[in-house]
Amino acid sequence: MLQASVSTMIDRYYFDVLPLHPSPKNLETLTCYLTRIAEINGIKHLDDLSKTMALEKHVFKQMTDYPLVSFGEIASRTVCSESRILATTFFYMAKKFGCSVYPAFLQYFFKGSLGAYLRYCPLCIDEMSYYSLIWRFLCLPGCALHESQFLECCLHCDNPIPLLVLPSKIGLCPTCKGDLRACKALPLLEEGIQMIHQYRADIESLLSQNFDENEGDASKRAGYKFAVLRRERQLSPQQVALATGIPLHEVYGMEQGGMHKRTSFQSYVKYADYFGIPLYSLFEYSEGEQERVDTQKKHIDVVFEHVQGAIQDLNSRKEAVTLTAIGKYVNISPNRINQYNSIEAINKETLLDLQIERRKRKKQQKENVLIERLYKAITILTENGRFLSQESISEQAELSPVQLSYYASARALLIGYPLKEPRLSKRLGEDYVIELVNTAIASLISLEQAVTLMEISRKVKLSIYKLRSYPKVKIMLDNIVKEKRPKVTI
Repeated sequence: MLQASVSTMIDRYYFDVLPLHPSPKNLETLTCYLTRIAEINGIKHLDDLSKTMALEKHVFKQMTDYPLVSFGEIASRTVCSESRILATTFFYMAKKFGCSVYPAFLQYFFKGSLGAYLRYCPLCIDEMSYYSLIWRFLCLPGCALHESQFLECCLHCDNPIPLLVLPSKIGLCPTCKGDLRACKALPLLEEGIQMIHQYRADIESLLSQNFDENEGDASKRAGYKFAVLRRERQLSPQQVALATGIPLHEVYGMEQGGMHKRTSFQSYVKYADYFGIPLYSLFEYSEGEQERVDTQKKHIDVVFEHVQGAIQDLNSRKEAVTLTAIGKYVNISPNRINQYNSIEAINKETLLDLQIERRKRKKQQKENVLIERLYKAITILTENGRFLSQESISEQAELSPVQLSYYASARALLIGYPLKEPRLSKRLGEDYVIELVNTAIASLISLEQAVTLMEISRKVKLSIYKLRSYPKVKIMLDNIVKEKRPKVTI
């Protein structure tokens, strides 16, 4: 009967406002808010919640408090503004850092920063009766209000607590129904309390709604402040990356501002800790700073420094200094680098000189390899008693005449050798030809190659027809053929 009344209520309010629709509390998570709404309206299954909010069931199963691509009818059913619903997610924090709010980008930005299950303070639940977005951040080991460690499972059954599951009640474990408020948390260490208070203030400020959608330079301004702090200590981006463990491309990304640089929240926290500043201060105007600073000019200044550093590093590693290589190094596309060229952010002549020098060095390396191959070919031909000519040397080295003629050192090496081996003719004495044939046969045997007329002809540089024109040589060749024929027994 009770189940039937719940179904009737859901059908009745499918296109209407829910009968009980309190507003989200300050910094309450979206998963907690939906759990409360479901609890007070008698919605006990995800199927019913899905129907009520006009969202697919899998959306609720995968919900992690990221802003949804579509919130369905959540705002209209609960009579909340869209901005208030967004405040139950990480939307405003992501926007402050210039991060796209699509799931793939958010997952990268918050990697290693958020707990996968509920982290909670029993005293806070007892006082507030909701779960806070602040608890999700792993950089906070405990509650700053009660100076106690966060719990990460139910102490009654030792099971982790999912972010959203139905049926469920705030403050009760969905697995064993144990009261989370009765769980005892350990106190925080004295030396870590001040840090936790600072982290909480940072996160609370970054999660707040005080964000101007029309102010698109917030992340660039924050990046420029990072760069200023680094320069004041006379540090390079490479030194900061080494000292903090932040990947170098993320150091570049943070200083340039914008999520297209592939940066993470965890790296921002490490960078701020390294310089001993509150993270939220990066997004505030400095005292005495004009209301609108020339952020674009400052941004270009930072990019210029990064590009110059990339050129030096590529050059020291003897890698090609190209726009593509520089772009990969500092996470800027070649097209954007060309845009900076137009406002003289990059010295084109310097880049061109380095590219010319690189080409010269690469050509010299190829030439050295080619000369080494030629000397090796000459050694092999000499050991085998072969005639040395430009043709035989190039064949042994497997180099074309075009390759040899391109390099001056190769031309100088080969100029002392005849172009081709002199052609043998019938005017040569038969005894000399016999000696050539015997040498060829001995060479084939020593190399464990088949002794055939074709191989002998190739070795002595005479056709089989010409060899047979010598009577004694013809007899030698016939004997070789007879030895190769299988004997037939009658």
